[in-house]
Amino acid sequence: MVNQIKGLMEKERVVEVKRVFHFGSLNNVMMSVFGRSYEFGENKNGGERSELEGLVSEGKRCRDLVGKVNVYVGKIIDEHRMKRAENSGVVSDESSGDFVDVLLDLENENKLTDFDITIVMV
Repeated sequence: MVNQIKGLMEKERVVEVKRVFHFGSLNNVMMSVFGRSYEFGENKNGGERSELEGLVSEGKRCRDLVGKVNVYVGKIIDEHRMKRAENSGVVSDESSGDFVDVLLDLENENKLTDFDITIVMV
């Protein structure tokens, strides 16, 4: 990254350090996890690299939405659990056939977590 900053400084006289660090971090993760590395700047895999950077940026933007969805679905799961507790674990006629209840029935035998149920529902 130091060489990259030096090269950009010599070539463009301005360096967007945040961009260099972001790319270095992303490249490190890609190499560690997938065994792939990318060159900074345009190259033969620049399109793929740009796509990857776009996915990461979109993921950061959606992080808030994921939290909101987890809270919303978590409330639905809790409501179903409370109804079951009130009925001694028996699903009431109103909610029979409900997909949440089906997943809650599988919860103990398949060791599903609330997160697993949320992922399946969303």
